[in-house]
Amino acid sequence: MFQSNQISKYASLVIAAGLLGTVACSSDSVEEQADAAAEAAEAPVSMGQVQAPHGEVSSMMYECADDKSFMFTIAPGVAQAALRMGDEVYQLDQQEVASGVEFSDGSITFRGKGPEAFVEKDGEQIFTDCKAAGHPQ
Repeated sequence: MFQSNQISKYASLVIAAGLLGTVACSSDSVEEQADAAAEAAEAPVSMGQVQAPHGEVSSMMYECADDKSFMFTIAPGVAQAALRMGDEVYQLDQQEVASGVEFSDGSITFRGKGPEAFVEKDGEQIFTDCKAAGHPQ
């Protein structure tokens, strides 16, 4: 398992990656936003991706029913992910499943298989009929 300072560094990387993918209402260019996020996470930025200790952090935007969307960010080899819904970011641990992927913190759960996914909060689906919409710029 992670030491507490490793979790903090990883969480910073995940949040920085999440910030790279959000649509900001700012006059800063994408490059300026990426540079600021990299400085905050103390990690290099290359083509919209952040380097983590175990590899490249990857973010995927999902578009769901009722015009809802969220971003899911994961780094290979660490069995953790970040789920960004609006202004909220949840750090989730990978769960063992027979098929697809599942990450949860005990309250918030992301489940996905191929390009489809959904999100539950306390066992109730809050994001339904979600489809991968691509990597944030």
